[in-house]
Amino acid sequence: MSGRDERRMPRKKMRGADATRAGGPGDDFASYVWRLIGTLRSEAGWLDLTAGRLRYTTETREVFDVPLDEVTDVVWPWYYFGGGVKLTVEGEQYRFSFVLPNGAEYPTARLQAAAGDPAALAIVAQKGSDIARGRKAGKEWRRRLEEAGLAAPPRRPITSP
Repeated sequence: MSGRDERRMPRKKMRGADATRAGGPGDDFASYVWRLIGTLRSEAGWLDLTAGRLRYTTETREVFDVPLDEVTDVVWPWYYFGGGVKLTVEGEQYRFSFVLPNGAEYPTARLQAAAGDPAALAIVAQKGSDIARGRKAGKEWRRRLEEAGLAAPPRRPITSP
């Protein structure tokens, strides 16, 4: 999805009863997301929470659109540092990152850096800001899914008296 942003990603249109169930614009949430496939591949898409439904779409297809009660096994692995989630929909586990995975975009930047091109430093700066944006989106997704009863709140560390 090089050079594209979330404004081009398909969004679910709310009509009729769906629009009233949403409870207002503050209840809906969506963000850019990457589905992690295996160890080296990722698929850019859009994760959308609208009117009690969770929807994941890519630029070319709708992967799923289900009621929240059909989403199970929501886990926020510590090694995603708040920027990713694992969940199961219709029996299939999905791993999502809200942070642009390394190598998912800007493949020419690596070649530029290897060749000593100083323009490649701009990519490093952009990656830093992307991590902050991704962790912020992850925090908001976690809050909303916990409010929906899909994910347990984080465990508190055990302290001794």
